[in-house]
Amino acid sequence: MKTKDNYLPYIFCFVTTIIVFAFFVHTLGYSWKHYDEKIIYEETILPIPRSFSEIFEIISLFGIHNHFEASNTFYSNISNIRGTPVDVILNLFIFCFLKKSAFAYHAFSLILHLFNTILCFLIFNKIFGRYLNNAKDISKLFLVSLITLIWSLHPVNVESVLFATNYGALITYFFCFLFLYYFISNQLDISKKTHTANQIILFLLYLFTLFLNEYSVTLPIILFSYLFASLLFIIS
Repeated sequence: MKTKDNYLPYIFCFVTTIIVFAFFVHTLGYSWKHYDEKIIYEETILPIPRSFSEIFEIISLFGIHNHFEASNTFYSNISNIRGTPVDVILNLFIFCFLKKSAFAYHAFSLILHLFNTILCFLIFNKIFGRYLNNAKDISKLFLVSLITLIWSLHPVNVESVLFATNYGALITYFFCFLFLYYFISNQLDISKKTHTANQIILFLLYLFTLFLNEYSVTLPIILFSYLFASLLFIIS
């Protein structure tokens, strides 16, 4: 039988998500920004498919390889070649469904950010449940909500929601958080033998994020930090 305390995490998660929504809801009325958003409505990099079947036609014509060469000749002649094949395919599907509606892109970004907020809350709630198992539940939940709000409302993440072209970062965050939540929920730490099916799921999940956006290269460092902390503070 569930008690009132069993519903506390969901209540705190809901309230935290509502606060984030209230903070960003005004972005839904934003029009196209005179920055890099013209690459969408002017179809600078990729054409916008007019139908679902046209997506595969564009893929066959342009391929799935999308390389951006980044360099600054003033400081250095070193360049970086970016290859994100999943990002190209995903962009075509998103362009097909959202077309050239600024509202649709901002709503899509906000929904993604709210999902990320929920996953962030759940991840910290799992971790704090292991580290602070002697603390009161309501104290832990207040701390989890506070840390989640700091992440969700941090200026670094604000730009991802404000600019329509940054939805790729939000999608990457979502799958990275999903990876961490799946890992922590199944207690796949170094003290236990990992099941083969879980290994395959984690590998494919990370491979998808790696081919989607280069931000996910930091995920192994985060995972190592979590396992190291588990070794020091939980296993011992």
